[in-house]
Amino acid sequence: MKLLARLHPPLAGLVAGIALAALATVAQAQTKWDLPAAYPASNFHTENLNQFAADVDKATGGKLKITVHPNGSLFKLTEIKRAVVGYGRAEKPQVQQMIKLLLGLEAVPTPHDAADALAVAVCHLHHGTGAIAERTRAERVPTAARSWRAYRP
Repeated sequence: MKLLARLHPPLAGLVAGIALAALATVAQAQTKWDLPAAYPASNFHTENLNQFAADVDKATGGKLKITVHPNGSLFKLTEIKRAVVGYGRAEKPQVQQMIKLLLGLEAVPTPHDAADALAVAVCHLHHGTGAIAERTRAERVPTAARSWRAYRP
């Protein structure tokens, strides 16, 4: 996490915020959490995630275990795009715009990696069956605002 903070401070803050929010809700009910990573196991991004998982394990005294799934083994890129845009071969601007619409943001998240991280989170929610996923399904944006075809740059 320290390396990520040094290389990309805004992204490190976003990852830490998402992780802490998830940990706050997950730690009470579960002891295992799956963390998808698009990069190979030897990439420094994945190594940072592994270090983060080890830090969480140490900080919680082993009560919370995070399993990092490198190389897109948990969710494939086309699956993430399909969950966000509805089309597995969507372009990056379409994914970014849909993240903006789905989450009710004023602007597309910056840096661009932030939209990618949020897209993975949305994909995870689409596949989830917990309370957060159920609440998200109930609060979805109306259909007209969710189509990437409505995007106008």
